Amino acid sequence: MDSIIKKGILRFVIIAGFCFSQLIFALEDEALTQQIDNIKQLDDVSQQIDAYHAIQTQHQLSNEQTARILHLIGANYAKISQLENAIAPLKRALLLTKNSRKRSDINRLLGLIYYYSDQPEEAIAYYSKALAFHLEHNAQVKAAHLENNIALAYEKLNQFSRALDYYQQAEPRYVEYGTKQDVLDVKLNRAGLLAKLGHNYKAVEIYDDLLNNHYHELDEDTQFLTHSNVAVSLNALGKYNRAIKHLSDAKAILVNKDDAYHLASVELNFADSYIWLTDYHQARVHIANAAKIGKKLNNPTVNFSVAYHLSRVAIVLEEPEMALEQINNAIDIAKKTGNKQLLQKAYSQALIIYGANNMVSQAYGVRKQQQLVNTEIKQQNLKERLAQEQAFEERNQLETRVTELEKEKQIQKLAIEKSKQQRIFFIVAGLLSILLIVAAQRRAHERKAKKQLEVIVTQRTQELQKTSEDLRQASLVKSKFLANMSHEIRTPLTAIIGHSEAMSNAHYDLRNFNKDLAIINNNGKHLLDLINDILDISRIEENKLELDISTFNVSGLIEEIGTMFTTLANKKNIDFYIINALDDDFAIKADQFRLKQILLNLCSNAVKFTDKGSVTLSIRETFTGIRFNVIDTGIGMEEQQLEEIFDSFTQGDSSITRRFGGSGLGLCLSEQLANLMSGSISVTSEVHKGSEFTLHLNVEKSKIAKPITVAQRDDKAIFEGRVLIAEDHDDNRELIVRLLRHLGLEVVAVENGAQAVEECKHGRFDLVLLDIQMPILDGIGALKQLQGSGFTQPIVAITANTMQHEVLSYLEQGFADHIKKPLEQENFISTLRKYVSYDSKSRSHKAINISNTVDTGDLAANFAAGLEREKAAIKSLYSNESWEDLQQALHKLRGAAAMFKYHSIEEAADYFEKALKYNDKEAYSEALEGIEYALSSSQKVV
Repeated sequence: MDSIIKKGILRFVIIAGFCFSQLIFALEDEALTQQIDNIKQLDDVSQQIDAYHAIQTQHQLSNEQTARILHLIGANYAKISQLENAIAPLKRALLLTKNSRKRSDINRLLGLIYYYSDQPEEAIAYYSKALAFHLEHNAQVKAAHLENNIALAYEKLNQFSRALDYYQQAEPRYVEYGTKQDVLDVKLNRAGLLAKLGHNYKAVEIYDDLLNNHYHELDEDTQFLTHSNVAVSLNALGKYNRAIKHLSDAKAILVNKDDAYHLASVELNFADSYIWLTDYHQARVHIANAAKIGKKLNNPTVNFSVAYHLSRVAIVLEEPEMALEQINNAIDIAKKTGNKQLLQKAYSQALIIYGANNMVSQAYGVRKQQQLVNTEIKQQNLKERLAQEQAFEERNQLETRVTELEKEKQIQKLAIEKSKQQRIFFIVAGLLSILLIVAAQRRAHERKAKKQLEVIVTQRTQELQKTSEDLRQASLVKSKFLANMSHEIRTPLTAIIGHSEAMSNAHYDLRNFNKDLAIINNNGKHLLDLINDILDISRIEENKLELDISTFNVSGLIEEIGTMFTTLANKKNIDFYIINALDDDFAIKADQFRLKQILLNLCSNAVKFTDKGSVTLSIRETFTGIRFNVIDTGIGMEEQQLEEIFDSFTQGDSSITRRFGGSGLGLCLSEQLANLMSGSISVTSEVHKGSEFTLHLNVEKSKIAKPITVAQRDDKAIFEGRVLIAEDHDDNRELIVRLLRHLGLEVVAVENGAQAVEECKHGRFDLVLLDIQMPILDGIGALKQLQGSGFTQPIVAITANTMQHEVLSYLEQGFADHIKKPLEQENFISTLRKYVSYDSKSRSHKAINISNTVDTGDLAANFAAGLEREKAAIKSLYSNESWEDLQQALHKLRGAAAMFKYHSIEEAADYFEKALKYNDKEAYSEALEGIEYALSSSQKVV
């Protein structure tokens, strides 16, 4: 009894002590709060910081109280812009406090400090921690604020795709839970980012909505930003007059504001609009205004833009020294700031200036530097894409964790409620209830055991049924295999035996000897290939096929395949394209023979099953290896055929076997070889539209020396001389330049007739090639000026206008000859032979073979990459009813499409151009739909 009393007294003392300590802490917290409130009344923030430091040193504070004081110190340092001093106390507060809400507030404040300290990666890290807390506690508005801040930080890092992702998450939260101003702000941010990503139509839609429907709800700063930003997007869309109007509105808002940076930006945007409107003198006025402001600001971005725009105007106004000086200033500024996008932009302008001034060596040097910058940007984009995928995975994990926490809370609540009910039940029911529960549990256990037994029986029954079905299928496969083997072997054997018996006949006609011998030989080779395929499949299934791994150059392998299938495709009157996105020295570590075996099989099938259109072999690097795509426009396959296509002896149906031949082993073997090399093959197809086979290999990548090909030898002995080419389309011009240089000619390239006339004044040329339709001065105008100046060398028209009356008209006006687009090698070579010196020992076919080695894969890829931009430009010209400009743009597009064999685009552009030429307005709408469809579908193929 005494021990029980002692234990009771001890428990009472412990409980009383705990309550007393909690009371003391509460009184201390109340006193600390009063001191903090008194300090907050001080007007000077520096005095407040000193007072908080005094509390920290003079009082014995708990960890949570110390964290509270440190948080206030850090926040006050941030108020007076002493950001570096704010970081240390805030980080220490994070270590001391266990309060998750306070940690969230500190993380958010650290994010803001790092953002304004130009450390966006650190800012994102702290913002993300705060965001996780608010998502977990369903604080939608605060979560949206943090998502908006994270997006701004990613914009600073030029990771625009990730920034757009966070804006798109924040906007619906603001719409549902935030204020109207929050919604307007995030829309403005998102529109600006869309413009940076090149989605200018979407950006203009958002800006128009803000200006037309919410203008009076915006403050002056937001009004200015909206006018200024929409002007930039309108310039990108070619709507320069509208852009100038918005820039005028933006400038009017800045009149009474001390905001030199934004005023300089507006002046530069004015200059950009007037440059596109070819009002270069007005553009120079606005550039001068921006230069004055930039001189005071000493802002690198403004100074870069001033130098860049001055170089653009100077080159057009024929001030080459000014253009070179300013573009070199721009390059220096971009290098100092480390901004690769600006540096890439400056290099592009420098190339134009050097090209216009015939400074070839300088242009080559700048081109090499630009390629290095392009490589760095590509690497950065890859890193960004990887980081985006990682962030996406982390966000999914976070959302999953939040959902799990919610479920755990609900389960805990249910568990607590259940516990209460059970306690009440036990108290009321007593022993009888306990007995009833035990009995119920026994019955439940018996039912559960019975159900488990039923499930086990059902599973075993299903397994037996599946085993039986597998055995039946195996028997069917064996029978099918033997039947197919019999058929496949009998067919060539029948031909061999039949023709050999005929040859042994006494009355055999010896004139058929070579033909019959070839039939026997071909069927024998077919039998050998069939048996080799069967043996390969057997060795793979028995794990006895060994790979011969070596390091080899992929481009060399692709060249072999291209040479083989170009000939086969030409025999069927179809096109065979290769799009090789790999570097020349790109190499992999794999079994070269087996990889070639797979690609030969895929390309052979594609050519075999394609009667019209084209077959394309595309090669690209992936994160884990290399990917090959074989795309054809052939007969295609149905869904059921796709499911069985990789089975042995399988083709689409019996009619396909009769029509095209083949054993059906190729794809089965190819898939197994791909799997053996840690790869895979997949297929998509649509009946009557074609198929696409994708081979992906997870292989080791390496670099080896670029292989020596025919294209690298010295073939300057074929032609000798100096040629001028005037062509307004960049890709066409580069293609013709490469071809001419590959044949040994010295080439000068310009983009319009006016530049061609100037070059002929200052240089000697053996031959001049003029495109007919060009901006500023067309080919016929250039011809007239050259004839008037006494130029006597031959001038040849090079154009897509090939009607007989058009060709006769060119010759009558003084052109020496005519070359049509797309270039036909024999015609092109024979025309060159008329007007420039060549090696008399060489033959045309040698020059044609050499010209066929010119690598134009990158030009075709560039053309394909620009199709979306071409579509936007055509739609813009159509919307503005700029019919003359639209006709020129379509003619330019038609010529380029013909050169790169995009026949659907060529036909659609030709139809639209003729409708404009003959003023057939009823056909305009149909023609626009046709060119849009052609551009979109061609883009998907590439």
